[in-house]
Amino acid sequence: MKQKEVEIKVDSILSEGKNISGRIGNTFAFEAIVNNTNGGYGITNGKVIKLEIYGRFKQNYVLIYDKKWIKKPSKENIIYYNQVMRLLKCRLK
Repeated sequence: MKQKEVEIKVDSILSEGKNISGRIGNTFAFEAIVNNTNGGYGITNGKVIKLEIYGRFKQNYVLIYDKKWIKKPSKENIIYYNQVMRLLKCRLK
């Protein structure tokens, strides 16, 4: 079964692209911190060293990564993680 695409809107890019935040449809938001280079602390040894996806007012966290997994995404929420990571990878080229 193909996963449904959700709309991702980036609200702001701060500090020369190192801090990125955005909305995922009307339900969730995300914040990420990225390095200029790949490293051992990033998700899959990549540039994303911090990523949070959460509901309104920073409640109902879907996932939390801060140099290691604090809360991994569930099977139901992996779609949000995948789409945010695709967006971040495009911005980090």
